[in-house]
Amino acid sequence: MHPFLILNRSSLLFFLLFHSLFLPLSCLFQEVCQLFLAQRHLSYRIRVGSSLYCLWEIFYIMTIVNNSMRGWLFFIILFVLTSAYSFTYRIPIDVRSSAETVNQYQLLLVVDTASLISAGHMSADCSDIRFTSSQSWDFSDWGGTFPYYIESGCNTSETKIWVKLPTLSNTTTERIYMYYGDSLPSASDPSSVFDFYDDFLGETIDSSMWYTNASSQFSVTNGYITMWGDWNGNAIVLQSVINFTTYSVVEGRWRIGQYGGVENDTDLSVGLVHNNTIFYYTDIWAIYDGQGSGTPGNKSLKCMSSTFSSDQIKSTSWHNFEILRDSSSVRFWDDYTDSWLNCSLEFFPFYISLAGDTDSIDRHAYIDWIRVRKYVSSDPIVSYGIEEQRIGPYVTPSSGTNSTDFIFSYTGGGNHSVLFYNDFSHDGLILWLPLEEGYGNKTKDYSGHVDYCSIDGATWEFDNGRTYLNFSGSDSYVKCGPTDTFKVKTFTLEMWVYPDDDYQKDLMFNGKH
Repeated sequence: MHPFLILNRSSLLFFLLFHSLFLPLSCLFQEVCQLFLAQRHLSYRIRVGSSLYCLWEIFYIMTIVNNSMRGWLFFIILFVLTSAYSFTYRIPIDVRSSAETVNQYQLLLVVDTASLISAGHMSADCSDIRFTSSQSWDFSDWGGTFPYYIESGCNTSETKIWVKLPTLSNTTTERIYMYYGDSLPSASDPSSVFDFYDDFLGETIDSSMWYTNASSQFSVTNGYITMWGDWNGNAIVLQSVINFTTYSVVEGRWRIGQYGGVENDTDLSVGLVHNNTIFYYTDIWAIYDGQGSGTPGNKSLKCMSSTFSSDQIKSTSWHNFEILRDSSSVRFWDDYTDSWLNCSLEFFPFYISLAGDTDSIDRHAYIDWIRVRKYVSSDPIVSYGIEEQRIGPYVTPSSGTNSTDFIFSYTGGGNHSVLFYNDFSHDGLILWLPLEEGYGNKTKDYSGHVDYCSIDGATWEFDNGRTYLNFSGSDSYVKCGPTDTFKVKTFTLEMWVYPDDDYQKDLMFNGKH
């Protein structure tokens, strides 16, 4: 239990702490507890989550010279050294499918990280972001995190983040949390998020991802694949080693090197095929053609013997494309024409095939990256909550798994302080008197048990930005209750005290020391 009283006066800060120290066996066998001595001119910050198993123990040591107290304070702080991450902030996010239930679904979130970074709550490079469904602030309680990938826009109002959820349900709303506020290396990893992902880093293709029969017709440099040659010879430039058995979105970023007449003929295609040894131009092909004549001569979608076309591609810039594959149809979109082509075709599983036909070693087609993710017929419903901050309930927690966040500062003179925060909703709190009114003969109890406590003999004073009570005589007291809440056998009492001199260190509580 944690009743609180604050008493202030004199030039020396006296922090009095009564409690029984309780160390679980997990502390003795799983963690290492160390002592740290806070000395003169030392300012030390204990982060939230530093104590996962051990309670805080703080002692007061007084130096007396010639019967007078000098301004020296020493604190011994006992806490656990732990590698567990300690997050200070989080945002709750509620997610529900508006269509079918999907396992291992890649969810796109759009987050305003600029405001979080400017407030000092998030690392400038967004590296401290983590996702989980756990409500616990302590990383060691999570049991794992959700894979995520920051696609673009860190430190902007529209940061795009993909998160891989175990399940996207259409019957229940799932709550996940975005945690941040710790110094961590980035865990952003597209390969762990998407069903298939290649951004063509390095100088060769990844043979665990791609099969080829045309090694002389492509190169991998500068983070993209360059293709050329003639696919009329049934060349397979690249085909995926793995296949895909679910409704999927195949998307990426590509461009052609030239467009115009026959002399600038440059073709680029992504196919969905029923095996990974099939030659070009069977099954399903999404095609970019810069020639402007002949067949297909433009953007087109080929489904077996049927071809659906739109405009000629008159751009050598990078463009995004999407190919949607569900139970019975295929749809092809690109951001140059900003239009959809559709066809009906049923076969599963499918492989991905890449091909470039330029009829010349001097003309090229390029793909920057390509990925596969789960498809749902309508976008999930996503609701973002307000930012929540971790606030430790007590300097000395009531259980071995609680922790707190406070700053100890010592300058060797003047006032000394330990700043700590309280959670008024904590179920172990039976009395909390901040003593902040500054006037009157009563003070509010923020625990909610006794409403107000009466003041007798003590007077309100204000100094150094703080309101406090001066207990100047033997009949000065604050009375709270009676209430059944106080009928406890053991409790913890924490307070701030400024004793007037060395002879007033003994404090009286209900007639007993």
